[in-house]
Amino acid sequence: MAFCVECGAEGSTLEGLCADDFVERHPLVRAPERMSVAKCAHCGKLELSRGWTDATVEDAIPGLLAAQVRKDRHVTKVAYAWTSRREHENIVGLTVEANCRVGEWDRVASFRTKVRIRGGVCPTCSKRRARQARRTR
Repeated sequence: MAFCVECGAEGSTLEGLCADDFVERHPLVRAPERMSVAKCAHCGKLELSRGWTDATVEDAIPGLLAAQVRKDRHVTKVAYAWTSRREHENIVGLTVEANCRVGEWDRVASFRTKVRIRGGVCPTCSKRRARQARRTR
């Protein structure tokens, strides 16, 4: 039977540590303090990894979390659950629970982050504005 080199508990271990001690030494996920997403000033589309699309900030959150939250190399699977709150016109605060699979264990890590909605112009609106500007000359 294996035992934890830190606390001596018997049971399954990873790198010689029980689940509790492993999680204490290895943060399962690391979130940036802020994530950002561009919103077209003219049509309201958001720029996501798949391009500019009609979506809400809520729609964008899963992709932002998947792309920007770093997970420990031992985490084989992660699923996010979150609550959001509007903190400012262009800032959405998130409280996130990351349900992680680490070896044979399921563990939950929690964190807070913010989504900043920054201004931008999608290619469609940019071209439309350029054509309108040429016509008025």
